[in-house]
Amino acid sequence: MELADLLLRREEVRIGIPFGPKVKEFENCWFVVPIHHSLRDGLPDDLKHDGGLALGALNGAIDWYQEDFKRYYDGLAGEKKKWVERVFMNDLPEKRDVWKCGMEMCRGWMIDVAMSQRFLYSFGLNTECNIYAETEPVMLSSVELNFSREKFAEYSIDGDVYCGDGLVPFYSCDMYAWHQHNVDTVPEAIMLRDWAILYENVLLRRMDERGLLEYRG
Repeated sequence: MELADLLLRREEVRIGIPFGPKVKEFENCWFVVPIHHSLRDGLPDDLKHDGGLALGALNGAIDWYQEDFKRYYDGLAGEKKKWVERVFMNDLPEKRDVWKCGMEMCRGWMIDVAMSQRFLYSFGLNTECNIYAETEPVMLSSVELNFSREKFAEYSIDGDVYCGDGLVPFYSCDMYAWHQHNVDTVPEAIMLRDWAILYENVLLRRMDERGLLEYRG
């Protein structure tokens, strides 16, 4: 597999919304962004402590967010669309405007991305939402990730992938991942997912340039 295939894409990281009754404003949506094992096992110190890489990825994430939000908004109807328009549509993020982020460094690299209160107020919300990295591996599958079997193997901790039987291919394996916390709406999920993907892709490119990225196939 080459770097272009290893990089994460938005369509590969699903944003899920549980079935059943829910308040129209909050959807309890979920997403999980996989972390390549090379970033946990061999990230150089200068990349570990370079918080500017995550901040730099923010600009690209804002571009992605605006595209993804429009696609999401155009698919809504009725009261839900009115609510989303009232809360999110009138204050789309602008680069280098009111956007800020707080980063917590653990073992030298970013495991927590949180938006400042000012940023959250621009979304019409009052509580922090963020993503965090589990210290232990988790099992992820085709439910969360739209990966090929080869890509599951590349992100797998040990290279092993379970292949399920059925008409539709199903794969799963143990990997490191960022998880969402206190993310109640799709726009929040879109922003954090897009940001995490772009930040990780920056790190993967830097690792590849130095010949430090471990490929399995």
